[in-house]
Amino acid sequence: MKNRTVLILASVLLGLAVLIVLVVAFIAITGTSSTENPNDTQLLPTEGLFPSSFTTTESTTLSTGEGELQVNDFIHNGETVSDPVNPGNYVLAGDLGYCLADGTCPQGASSDRFSISYDSQKQFFTVVLLKEPLNESRLAAETFLIERLGVSRESLCLLNAYVGVPYWINDRFADGTVGFSACPQSVRLP
Repeated sequence: MKNRTVLILASVLLGLAVLIVLVVAFIAITGTSSTENPNDTQLLPTEGLFPSSFTTTESTTLSTGEGELQVNDFIHNGETVSDPVNPGNYVLAGDLGYCLADGTCPQGASSDRFSISYDSQKQFFTVVLLKEPLNESRLAAETFLIERLGVSRESLCLLNAYVGVPYWINDRFADGTVGFSACPQSVRLP
């Protein structure tokens, strides 16, 4: 009886040890997605990365969850294009995702790392990261917005926005918004 109790106890302890090793191995292999501010120290420069031949002295106001934010007029800057099929929608960078019947494929500023669109009725930005490493693509998209809107990196947190990753780029981060890097609820990206 005593040997049987020792054997059962040893089996339970061995099972727990194996479980702990498996959990640690799983975390090491898959990594973790933190919802804390990643405090990236290797931020891209916030000026001159995406030079535009279009300048504007006009400004506009965006509604945010914390009031209003004064930004450069990014819609009438000669670079942003309207979506002819969806009135009130605009493409700041990248393309519409489709071509028109006449064969033209309207696009905003050239970018293969990200696309950025804007819905003027909802005052909502959609940023899609299109290339690995994802953190570099997110920082590039942020720098683009900082330059076009004339705001700080921290001000991006005030925007009504979705920052996402398509599943065919990285299915691990395709389930929701990854946020802007300076925001408290952003997800750490590789």
